[in-house]
Amino acid sequence: MKTKATLLLAVFGVLFSVLRVSGQGFSTKGTDFWLGFMENYMGDDTTGSDRMKVYITTDNQPASGTISVPLGGWSQNFNIPANSTFEVTIPTALVMVTTTETIENKAVHVTSDNPVSVYQLNYVQYTSDANIAIPTISLGKRYRVTTYSPSAASPAWTEVSLSELLVVGVYDNTVIKITPKCGTEGGHAPNVPFTVTLNRGEAYQVRSTYTNTYNLTGTLIEIDTTVTDNCKTFAVFAGNKCAFITGDSCCCNHICEEMMPTNTWGRQYITVPLKNRASDVFRIVALKNGTIFTINGGIPQGLNAGGYYEADLSTASFIDSNYPVSVAQFSKSAQTDGNTDSDPFMIMINPLEQTINRIVFNSFVTAIITSYYVNIVTKTANAGLVTLDGTNVGASFTPVASNPAYSTAQLTISQGNHILNSDSGLIANVYGYGWYETYGYIAGATVKNLDISYSVVTANDTLEYYNFDDTICRGTPLTFIATANASITDHYWNFGDGSPVVHGLVAPHTYANAGNFTLTYYYQRNNICGLDSIVWEINVKCCNPPLQTNASTPVCIGNPSTLNEISALNPNATYTWNFGNGTPATGNGQGPHQVVWNVSGPDTAWVYVSEPGCALDSAFAAVVVMPSPTSTFQVAGPVCYGVPTPVTYTGNASPMGVYNWNFSGGTVVSGAGQGPYSVYWNNGGAFNLTLEVTENGCPSATTTVGINIYASPSPDISANPQTALLEEPLISFIDNSTNTSIWSWNFGDPVSGPLNYSMVQSPNHEYSATGAYTVWLVATSPDGCIDSVSLVVNIIEIFAYFIPNSITPDGNTINDVFAPAGKDLDYTLFIYNRWGELISETVNSGWNGTYKGEVVKSDTYVWRLIYSFKGSKKQSAIGHVNVL
Repeated sequence: MKTKATLLLAVFGVLFSVLRVSGQGFSTKGTDFWLGFMENYMGDDTTGSDRMKVYITTDNQPASGTISVPLGGWSQNFNIPANSTFEVTIPTALVMVTTTETIENKAVHVTSDNPVSVYQLNYVQYTSDANIAIPTISLGKRYRVTTYSPSAASPAWTEVSLSELLVVGVYDNTVIKITPKCGTEGGHAPNVPFTVTLNRGEAYQVRSTYTNTYNLTGTLIEIDTTVTDNCKTFAVFAGNKCAFITGDSCCCNHICEEMMPTNTWGRQYITVPLKNRASDVFRIVALKNGTIFTINGGIPQGLNAGGYYEADLSTASFIDSNYPVSVAQFSKSAQTDGNTDSDPFMIMINPLEQTINRIVFNSFVTAIITSYYVNIVTKTANAGLVTLDGTNVGASFTPVASNPAYSTAQLTISQGNHILNSDSGLIANVYGYGWYETYGYIAGATVKNLDISYSVVTANDTLEYYNFDDTICRGTPLTFIATANASITDHYWNFGDGSPVVHGLVAPHTYANAGNFTLTYYYQRNNICGLDSIVWEINVKCCNPPLQTNASTPVCIGNPSTLNEISALNPNATYTWNFGNGTPATGNGQGPHQVVWNVSGPDTAWVYVSEPGCALDSAFAAVVVMPSPTSTFQVAGPVCYGVPTPVTYTGNASPMGVYNWNFSGGTVVSGAGQGPYSVYWNNGGAFNLTLEVTENGCPSATTTVGINIYASPSPDISANPQTALLEEPLISFIDNSTNTSIWSWNFGDPVSGPLNYSMVQSPNHEYSATGAYTVWLVATSPDGCIDSVSLVVNIIEIFAYFIPNSITPDGNTINDVFAPAGKDLDYTLFIYNRWGELISETVNSGWNGTYKGEVVKSDTYVWRLIYSFKGSKKQSAIGHVNVL
């Protein structure tokens, strides 16, 4: 990105990371404005609540000036700090034009020493609208207006909703020709031209006749080219006294907008629905005969010059035309969709050819409006570049279905000043809702002449005059190249430095000295008002190369950032710095300077440079101070080796940050990025865990947490007996654990209530019912590490049998016989070898381990038991016995 040109060719609000201070360009930002207030419902202060307000908004420079009604004898001075808004209320009787086709001395003039944006609010209780003003330098000589149709609901509604337009004189003896599209209240017939001569500061209002079938949309207003020396610009406003949209829906609202000159109209538009409304009305007005356009690629529609087409749209839409058109968006009356926090207003939509890079706008601070919004259009590929008040809002954009190359966003905003920025350009409209109250207007726009242009060629780039961003330094070769146009017969270049006027499409020039020069490009059209011009003030600097200021990025709260003036200037230059909210730590003169910001958010750092023999120069860096993330975390203790341990981040960074963990010998079981993590260690000892977080390029301090890894207990238990009879259900549990200092037993017998638990090292427990019980021991080490073990014990009925799993038939009378044991047990025992051969069958006596009189070999044998207890039915069982 380049520094902003001292050639005063910058579009309103174009912001680069470094921006040169300069004057206005063809945009809604300027130093001289003319405005007018059309008649609102109830006329001149009938209710006593009227407020004719003007808002003046500054950008990065303070502004001083005057707002006045020159022919009404009223004026007020203003001094506005940078990035602020001044509000003034003008007496309604002095500025609201209430007559029709009568000249009134009610035009308002705003002048300022530095570029500002100007908005006007025409307010009568329950009926108001606002619009942005176009600076004098951007006014035109030809307009077609857009209004809305009067209501047909009743004669009274028709009268209060008549369409109207207002012409404001900017220069004396301006002869203006008006060709109305309908009959006027003053008696002029449709499509029959008439003229009016206005002087500077005069205003002339035209209203349509008292009929609901007429409205002034498409009316042509232009200078009268039959009059000598009449090539003058003027301002035009249009709308309705109190429009019902759509026609017969409560309620009405005054609607007004300043009309854009026809040479600023475009061929392509993206429309954005108004937030919280079901749909909006749009009017498309044609500039030329044979205009063909489509909406969202639908059926082509045809219009002739001054004709209009009305559409009701509920989604973001794409309008594409073969010739330039204008597009107006109308908010509907409150009760059309049941939304009482709304009402009609009107916004002239900017074409895609008139995008702007930076807008400083104001959402009016007023009690009548409670909700504020801004609609934005930008290229989909560059949606991530859009910031609102320094915050990236790219995630809020949605591609337009009928033209995915563009995306739209509806953002909720607060009262007061706001800054929209994107290096790739955007279009924005701001609006507000209250109870049966609304307003809406263009947030800011370029107002460049799309018919005439020239390019400025430097050693580094070729740029259009209205978007020229390079600084001009003395001795820099420049080439000015006008756009070829068959209707232009000659080109003249007056460079304002005393050099001869140059004719031709191409004009090379070099400014040998520093200073402010007025460059005038004249172009001769082949008609009576053909000689016209584009005037720019060129501020040529001593610098070579150009002055630049850069701030090290990112700028993190509490961390020193480097600001450095890196131009190769005269060594005797002096530097004055203003770091905004930053505090300089080190540095002097040209720098570098180390600056610390302790408050997050957008800020601006300025440097003012003075070279001997040169005017004071300046540059500024737009700084966004990012909060530094924290890196705190917690480790759940105690930490026992072999056991996964939770590690949890407790700082303020988002999951999008970059997290640099060091778990010092630990193995990550799960977790990534911010976490949480599960980590285990295989060995004991002392370890340090560390974390450093980086977010938005800002690093945290490193957090270190020391931990000790402890050995876990080794729980081991046994039971005596492990199987007990119900008539003798007491079992002793023996603890065989090591590294254990706390024993927590659960005998698996919840019906025993509190007796189900014990903290005794080797407890006893008596069971009250048969069954298999899972007994748990939770062992805790002296360091707090925990492990557990379980054991199953059995409580059996008294009518049970016991049978061993092995015998040793060695004749020593110990374990020589394999037999079941049980009270009142009657049984038959069968023994089989591994091939299924029956080798023994006994009744109520066991097997002595022999077959055919000899002791069998050591092996595993299968037994089958047919048994019964006294008084019970017979049962069977099968198992294995080992002969040892």
